[in-house]
Formats: sequence, C-alpha cells, structure tokens
Amino acid sequence: MGNVLELKVRDIACTKNNKDQTIVANLRATEVWELSKRSGQLVENDEDCISVERYKTMTTDPPILKTERLILRPFLISDAQRVKELAGDRRIYDTTLNVPHPYEDGMAEQWISSHQANFNSNRGLVLALTIKDKEGIIGTVGLNSNPNQKKAELVYWIGFPYWNKGYCTEAAKKIVDYGFSSLGYHKISARYMVNNPASGKVMEKIGMKREGILIDEEFKDGEFHTLVLYGIINPQTKQSS
Repeated sequence: MGNVLELKVRDIACTKNNKDQTIVANLRATEVWELSKRSGQLVENDEDCISVERYKTMTTDPPILKTERLILRPFLISDAQRVKELAGDRRIYDTTLNVPHPYEDGMAEQWISSHQANFNSNRGLVLALTIKDKEGIIGTVGLNSNPNQKKAELVYWIGFPYWNKGYCTEAAKKIVDYGFSSLGYHKISARYMVNNPASGKVMEKIGMKREGILIDEEFKDGEFHTLVLYGIINPQTKQSS
C-alpha cells in the first residue's frame, strides 16, 4: 500500500487515499497541522475526511507555557517512546500514585490520547516538560480538574536523570499560576507519599501549605501508604471567599 502514517489519538478519524498512499489520523489539532504540512492531504472535506479548518473550529489546543529554562507543551504521539522510557523506571513508580509498572507497550499512546478530550471538557490539563533548545521530554506536569468545585489537583513526575535540578519546582509553579490566572481555579491541591519527601519540598517551594495527613490512605504493592496533603488558594479569589 505504500507508506502508512498512523497517529493513534482520539476524537477525529480521517483516511485519505492518494496514489497508493494512506494517511490515517486520529489527532489533536497541533498534530493535524504537522501532518497537513507534511502531506498536503488533510485539506478537504469528504465522507472519509474532516478538513483541518473544520477540525480547528471543534477543538482548543492546550497552552504552551515557558519558564526560564523550560517549555511546557502538549504531548505528541511521537513522545510516546520517551514517555515509556522515563515512566518505566521503577523509581518513578515507587514515588508516584498513578504511574503503572511495568510500563507496557501502548500505555503511553493511550495516555496521550486522553489529553485533548480532557482539556476540551475541562477535566484537566497535562503538559510535557522540555528543556529549552533541547529535544525530547524530561517529564510531565498537570492539573486534574474538578470544575464544579473550581479546584484542581497538581500532579507531576520527572525522569530520574533530571531529578534534583529544580525542573519540577519550575514547572509546577508555572502551571499553578496558569491554573489560577487562565483557568479560574480557586484552589489547587497536591498529595505525596511520605516515602517521597522531595515532592513535599516542591509543594512548599511553590507556596503550598501543608493541610493534613491521610494515614494508610493508599494500598500499593501489598502495603498501605500514608499521604501528606498540601494546598494553595488563588490570591485573586481568596479575599472574596
């Protein structure tokens, strides 16, 4: 059949045949633009394909945020292998609540595929961390949203080679500021397992306050784990609460 380019994300499926070439796309808007520029094929409506212009009106891309050293951007399917490499490290699993282990084939693609729909439905924001002027991601930071309560939970992990360099603090501070200024959250919370005090330091450095402790809250690997809770209130809404 010739070359096949298949990007498995969700929401929009498009197949376009042209001179024995097939392009199958199931994309976020940013990847539609990339694919369109390379192929010149995703530009017309027909019964099999939605146009780039129409797709653009149906979605809103997550933001691209910048700090002194980092760029926080939406994930691409091309990041999946790097996600698997970093998140598959046992040390990531041991210090987080929701990263699986072993990190199997297809998990990264499935995870990335959920980001656009979650953002469009106001259920959360997930961004990849990259170092300015360098290729490849180093971790992730996100906000899991509860829009009805005007609050979110801060979540993050950083690949082991990038620990103890301040990247997590830098990224967390930026996304919390965005959550307050652009997404209108009143409160952002975070949790960490007591065996990972470095995560608590990140929370303190971005201005979060310790609010409590949940003893034996999570059951993982045959053991109960105690969680420490932190939170921060939007300074713009705090006075009116």
